[in-house]
Amino acid sequence: MKKVITLGLLLVGTLYVGYNLVPPRYNSSFEIKKFAQLPILYKGRLKPLDTTARNALLIIHGKQTYKNESKERISAIEWLMDVMMRSNVSDNYKVFYASHPDIIGLFNISHKRAADSNFNFSFNELLPHLEEIERQAQLVNAEAHLRTPYERSILKLRQDLVLYQQLVYSLTSPEYVSSLQEEYQIYHNLMPAGVRSFNQQQAGEEHNEEVLNHFMSFAHRYQVISERAAFRAIPPRVGSLDSIILSSSSIS
Repeated sequence: MKKVITLGLLLVGTLYVGYNLVPPRYNSSFEIKKFAQLPILYKGRLKPLDTTARNALLIIHGKQTYKNESKERISAIEWLMDVMMRSNVSDNYKVFYASHPDIIGLFNISHKRAADSNFNFSFNELLPHLEEIERQAQLVNAEAHLRTPYERSILKLRQDLVLYQQLVYSLTSPEYVSSLQEEYQIYHNLMPAGVRSFNQQQAGEEHNEEVLNHFMSFAHRYQVISERAAFRAIPPRVGSLDSIILSSSSIS
């Protein structure tokens, strides 16, 4: 079990190294191109992170770049970095498209207001309506060829929102992004005693219940993240220079 947990920590640590270097807005001091080439496992296939970023943004937004309200063009990899590391920022990006009048009606906004934004909405704008979007999507005809334009549109919007949330959780829970280094340090220090208490508990032996509960709280949360995440990071080969740098950077 310790080996599995250590590997899991290494996987997330790969992305943490990138996070630890990210400035408020990505500039030339951060090697985005190298970060974009990090290998990940997505739907059973190995891909560079950049490919996943481009495909995801294309699916959700219909384009491989995004232009924010300041007319700043953001690349797919920068968008994905914001989604994973600063979702409080990306939640305001108007990347979700919905133009069907009946869907606009769900949002309680005028057609003119929606048109002014080219029928693009941010996650925060859709957040109050997620429950209704989900309810409407559940009512869609099971036979794809019989679906109405409205049904196809609401199902596409729901699928885009699900993909976005999976990407948000591909690094960690949003509420923990700002304290990743502290979290990994606590988890690393707790691991020996936690694994020992777990093994003792499984063997029916006396164990430290407080340590076990603390340790399992990490395990439970990481399990939830694993189930929600869109992809898995691939750790560098053991003994390689990258693995040595990663180990010293993520847990010191």
